[in-house]
Formats: sequence, C-alpha cells, structure tokens
Amino acid sequence: ATHPVVADDHGDDTGGATVLSVGAPTAGTFEKPSDRDVFSVDLLAGERYVAEIKKTGATTLYAFITGPDQTIDLYAGTGALNRSQDIVAFTAEASGTYFLYVDTNNAVTGGYEVLVRDSVIADDHGDSEAQLAMVTIDTEISGLLEEPGDRDYFEFPVTAGTRYVGEATSGSVHFLSVRQQGPPFGSLFIDGQPRFLTVWNSPFGSNRESSVFTARETGNFPILVEESSGGTGSYSLQVSTVTTPDDHSELEEFATLLM
Repeated sequence: ATHPVVADDHGDDTGGATVLSVGAPTAGTFEKPSDRDVFSVDLLAGERYVAEIKKTGATTLYAFITGPDQTIDLYAGTGALNRSQDIVAFTAEASGTYFLYVDTNNAVTGGYEVLVRDSVIADDHGDSEAQLAMVTIDTEISGLLEEPGDRDYFEFPVTAGTRYVGEATSGSVHFLSVRQQGPPFGSLFIDGQPRFLTVWNSPFGSNRESSVFTARETGNFPILVEESSGGTGSYSLQVSTVTTPDDHSELEEFATLLM
C-alpha cells in the first residue's frame, strides 16, 4: 500500500530552516509523529531576548536553541507541570545566526507557535554560563526574576572535603527552583549527583529550604535559579560553611563500614 506524501511546513535541519523575524510569531505543525522543525534567527551580541514556545494542538513540546557555534545554549519544554507554553529569557553571547529546534518526543502530531522577541527589562544577574556571577561563601545574595523565563546563574568557590549548606529563600517567587547546573558543568562537586532545592511559596509550603553537601573537588560550584512555573519575583541565596562535624560522610569513598 502506498502512503500519501505529507508536505512539511518547516525544514527538519539547519539547511532548510525557516527564517524568523524578531518579534514576529510563527505557527508550525507536526505533520507526522517523527517531525522536527528548525528555525533560524539573527541576533546581536549583548542584546537580551525572550524565546517562547506555545502549544496550539500538540500535547508536549521540546525545544533547544544553538548559538552561531552550534553548541546548545538553551533548553525549553512544555512537559513539566503540563504547561501550555514555556518562556526562556537570554542574552545573546555572540552576533550571528541562532537556530531553534522544536519537536515532540511523545510521537504525536499537532500545532504550535514560536516567537523570539526583544526583552525590555534589565537583568540583575547573568542568564547564561558565560555570565556567571561569583558569590562569596557565607554571604547572602539577593536576586529578582524580572520576567517570565528569566534565569540567574551563580558560582560559589568550594574546597574538596569541606561541608556546606545551601539555603534558598523565596521572597515573592511562587515556585523557586535552585539546582546545580548540569552539562557542561557536570555533577562533580555534590556527592557525584546533582542537588536540587525547590521552594514552594504558598500558605501550605515553606518559603525557605536548605541542603547540606560535601564538596568532592576544589573548584567553582555553579548554580542555576529559576521560577519553575514561568512566574516572577524576588529570592535570596546563600552557601555557607558547615562547622559542625559530620558523624557519617556523605561521600561513598568515606562511607562508614557496617559490621
């Protein structure tokens, strides 16, 4: 049996990418379960932008943006919390053509809309790995997620074998997420595993959470702060040295032997 050929509205690779204009929304459709659509947009170094992906029929969307050097700069998705859209704010690190890849990994078809627009809000902290702010241990830092999709990146200097406590407080952020940033940073410093802090600021939740860890290596410990549900608000963050001795190590190589 022959199958009808389904026309593709947007190319599947960078060679067939649909050109986006900044500020102009563009609609797309997954014509078949394996479809992927690629878009290109020219951005200027140092300028702040907002990328939005919105479901108009597809049940789940995943997207990532690559810079002019083709490395992945940003990731977004509508799967978490069953959201209808995801928004990511970012600053272009270099002038050139950026590519936006959109697909669905649950093998369905349906529609969506993408938009890359200028941001008109000043950012208090860097929103990419290249703009990490170094923060002193035992010093509290305050931040503001100024617009939906804003992300703040920080680094804390840590020393191998030293115990620390990370504390996050939500001032007005509804669902604050603080985590060790993954690749390309990896998960070397925290017991071999990424660590997360989630602060649910509501009458039924605490607006302050903490996590104790032992640094496995000496170096700079990167942290990403964001609002998981796409909201805005204020927060504070602090990593402090723990002076109280630990009776049992958090690291496997120093595990207590049970007899």
